[in-house]
Amino acid sequence: MEITAGDAVRLRRAQTDDALGVAIVQAYTWSTTYAALMPPHVIQHRIDRLEEQADLLRAQMESG
Repeated sequence: MEITAGDAVRLRRAQTDDALGVAIVQAYTWSTTYAALMPPHVIQHRIDRLEEQADLLRAQMESG
């Protein structure tokens, strides 16, 4: 399935090769959203777990 909004935006379903990129975006948005609410070590822990999070996302994508 692909959704196109003119020539500017094209969306597609995430693929397993996208898992690390998705994990990076999640960590970045989480850290910027909660930076004022969470201690720095909690945010850093989330960033340090990027590969683990990517593996989880990959497994979810593979299972459908």
